[in-house]
Order: sequence, then C-alpha cells, then structure tokens
Amino acid sequence: MTMDSVSGIPARRQLAIGVRGDTGMVRTNNEDSHCALLPPNTPVGVGGVLAVADGVGGQEGGEIASQIAVDGVANMLGRAAGPADISDVDLPTLLHSAVLDINRQVFDAAVERQGGAAMATTLSIAVITGDTLWMGHVGDSRIYLYRNHTLEQLTPDHSWVAEEVARGAMTAAEAATDRRRNLLTRAVGTAADVDPATLKSELFPGDTLLLCSDGLYGMVAADRIAAVLGAKQPEEAADILVNMANTAGGTDNITAIVARVLTTDPLPATAWDGEPSSATIISSAGEASSSAGGASGMIRVARWIGRVFRGGGS
Repeated sequence: MTMDSVSGIPARRQLAIGVRGDTGMVRTNNEDSHCALLPPNTPVGVGGVLAVADGVGGQEGGEIASQIAVDGVANMLGRAAGPADISDVDLPTLLHSAVLDINRQVFDAAVERQGGAAMATTLSIAVITGDTLWMGHVGDSRIYLYRNHTLEQLTPDHSWVAEEVARGAMTAAEAATDRRRNLLTRAVGTAADVDPATLKSELFPGDTLLLCSDGLYGMVAADRIAAVLGAKQPEEAADILVNMANTAGGTDNITAIVARVLTTDPLPATAWDGEPSSATIISSAGEASSSAGGASGMIRVARWIGRVFRGGGS
C-alpha cells in the first residue's frame, strides 16, 4: 500500500490543498478565476491539476476571459473530458495544445461579445504526476516552489518590466515599483495565437507549491510568503497570505492556491475509483472538499495588457 511520505498514513491524495481568493480592499469587481482538481477528477496518474487565471478587460470582460480559461483547464486536463490515463500522454504537448485552444476560445469570445474589443487573461497551470511538476504559463501570474526554507519562482513573468530586467536595463527592485509593471507582453486571448511557456520541475515530499495572481506577490514580499509557507498548513497558509495582502493595502484582487506534496509515490488505483465528483474540485464557483482545503468565491482582476491597454497599477 502506498503511504503518505510525510505523515506515514495510507495515501489516496498526493496533495493537500488550500485555496483563498479575495476582491481586495480597493477593487469593486473581481476578475480572477481558479480551479484545483484532485483524484478522481484527474486522469489516472495525475495527483492534481491547479490553475490561476487573472482576467483583463472592461465591462466584465476580464471575468469572462478568466472563467473561460479555468473552464478550459478543467475540460481539457480533467478526467471527465480529458485523457483517462496519462501514462502514454506527452504532457508538455498536451499543456501547449490546451493553452492554444483556450487562447482561441477567449479570442473568439472577445470578437463575438465585444466586436473585437480586448478581453484577455493570464493563465498558470500546474499538473502534478508523481515526482514531476508540469507547467503551462502565459502572463504574470506565478507558480512558486517552496523547499528547504527557500522560495523559488518557477514561471517567467511575461511583462515589460521583466523583459527590461532580463536585458539589464532595470533592476528587480526598480521593476517592483515601476508604474509600467502591469504592462503584459503576452496574455491569453489578445490574438488568435499565443506562445505559452511549458516547463517542468522535480518534486519531493514536503515541497509546497504556490499559484497566485499578482495581487498577492505585488503586496507581500517573497521572504514573508516563504515564512508563511514554511510554518503553516496549506489551508491556513492561503488564508494568511491573502490577509497579509489586504493588510498591506489590498490594491488588487488576490488569489492563492497552496499545495503541499504529501507523496511522490504512485497513488493506488482506488484513488480514481468511481465517477468524477465535485467533492474533489475546488473552483471559482466555490465547490470544495473540506479535506482538500477552503474554497472561495469568484475572483477577478482588472489590469492592463502592454500595448493593448494602458492603465493604473495593482
């Protein structure tokens, strides 16, 4: 029998999940969406599918864009409509194709709904299979890995300031406060095609993943995020992180998914027994299992895409 490598109890979950979203202290509307799928809602062999999308666009356009994105993740990477088993699946190709399909859905929705007016979203996806984290990513939401008291940003920021830092024209400290820090150079739905980043990372029992929108990391310093992830269980950590962002001003909407790796051993086949169930879905519609972590309401973020919009900071 597979055992939980952290607690030593029989394992039917690879991840312990905590999710929290909040409108923040300033915004009156929310444009983030998120989802977290656990067995049996994942393909056999997948311990979890997590996603955060940070919508952009006026007149509820960002809300619609981000919801299309996370619905697409659940539909294409979840068990109900995605692959039944990932043993013979090329996951980088699957992630790449999923993001391209989602991009087209958002782009087409913008054309249909707003006559071509910009409506887009960031999208960060994490798929966990055994000891491997697979990622699909567009925009400036982030996936972090916390291990051995160290917090590492795994995904690149597709933003103007990040590109300036990369070419040595700006320091990271300058980028954090630059008025152009919200200008995105890549997002889902701004064009008929997009170039997503696909990445992978090795996982170990005890590792903690954080998926978040910039409403969190833009308000809470990395060392403070790391301290919370190292000291708290996922559900409490997600709550504390969002509260910290609000205490710091809460100028944007905030979403945090915290996932603790319980084991990297293969889960027993019984983890996928039965039909997919809402008991193992945490989504922006507010469905959750109490054993997986807290759920939250629909979260949305109003921000601007570089060279498509100009606008204020978050």
